[in-house]
Amino acid sequence: MHLDVVPSGGDRDAEIDRLLALGATRVGVGRHTVEDVVLADPDGTEFCLVTPR
Repeated sequence: MHLDVVPSGGDRDAEIDRLLALGATRVGVGRHTVEDVVLADPDGTEFCLVTPR
């Protein structure tokens, strides 16, 4: 299963910083658009943080 997460506040960069501070790691760029970011939680489960459209 792969999750696509949309930040509720609409500030993608702030959400990336928040998730990284909580232990996520940056894995790469998303598969939908280059603005999407693939992160992994501390257990290695990957998810995309997608830009609100």
